[in-house]
Amino acid sequence: MKFRILTVTEYEKYKLAIPNPKRRFWLDPVGFPQDKHYPVVDDDGMKNRFGELPDNQTIGLRPVIEFDGEGASMEKGDKVELYGYKWTAVDEHILVCDEIIGDYKFADKTCLFKDSYLCYMLHQLMNERSDKGTAEQFLAAQKAKKASGLPAVSSEVFSIDEVYRKSQDWENGTFMGMASGVAVSALGLVYGGMGIGSFLADPGLGIIPKLAIAGVAIIAGAFLSIRSAIKHKKESRKKFITKLAKITDMTDEQAQLVAEGMEVFPTAAIKDEELKNSFAKINNLIARIRAAENRRINMKIDTFYIPETQKVYDVCMQFEADDIDSPQAREYNKMAKESLEKTIQLLIIEYDKSNEEKVQDISFDMGVKQKMLDQKDTEQSMSLTLK
Repeated sequence: MKFRILTVTEYEKYKLAIPNPKRRFWLDPVGFPQDKHYPVVDDDGMKNRFGELPDNQTIGLRPVIEFDGEGASMEKGDKVELYGYKWTAVDEHILVCDEIIGDYKFADKTCLFKDSYLCYMLHQLMNERSDKGTAEQFLAAQKAKKASGLPAVSSEVFSIDEVYRKSQDWENGTFMGMASGVAVSALGLVYGGMGIGSFLADPGLGIIPKLAIAGVAIIAGAFLSIRSAIKHKKESRKKFITKLAKITDMTDEQAQLVAEGMEVFPTAAIKDEELKNSFAKINNLIARIRAAENRRINMKIDTFYIPETQKVYDVCMQFEADDIDSPQAREYNKMAKESLEKTIQLLIIEYDKSNEEKVQDISFDMGVKQKMLDQKDTEQSMSLTLK
């Protein structure tokens, strides 16, 4: 999978199949323009006769995602929503963005697109918006659907971000529970404040029952609110999986696997099997550690392990996109594998730590049961002795 822009030939071929953003945008000349003027499409959707110099900063960037035959299977006209933008499929492997995502210069001087400032900005912008549903996530869903024997692409818009946002809507029951909890706590605070006010005006022991009632109300309200928040979180997760399964025609189990893969480092677009397996292990370890719900270790995951691994992941994806076998690429590939192996070893340690309490509970439970058995044996022995 790679990010790029439309070539002149592609635009002429596909222009009737894609929306006109009514703004000027760059095309890739696939080479070095002889007159140093790069091809541009005007507001009316027609290619400009003369083009523009590469350092013109008022021309738009219109991205293309090409899957390189990695399993995507689309039909012309299919709509997809990724990275917060809508895209149109122009063939089974190519998506063209329906809009311009910003105005940028092509480059400071004549160069190929892969070496241009425009290419650099395209990758930066896509990385920044990866929480809106990435191409790797879309591809993972496509492959899961293919494996299930279902059509790979629906004509509906594929929007992970939209599905997630809708799944976070509060149901009436949980919302009323949260509202009731807040209201009860607020009444407790008001009643406690009135009690303190009356005590200041006329000190006496009468404030004790008032403060007790206020404290009970505050605690009860907090309990209702927390219980509603936990219930909402569980229901939202369940709704997200169900809706994701529905929009992609997958089973709930397949949707859950895809959804869990989305949370950290998607592996569908990684060609190197060793790197892919390492990121898959890290994804699985993080998911299992999160399931243990150890707040301290989860904070360490969020503040250290994920940001540090993300740096490795981003550079890996950059080298994957460049697809150039250079000494530097080989050296980084080796360093990345060593770094990921150390991360896996550390995460295994964190996994054991996150489950220490469960192991201790089992150990304690075994000890209690053993004492009960020992006591039973002793009682039986004493009974036999007395007889």
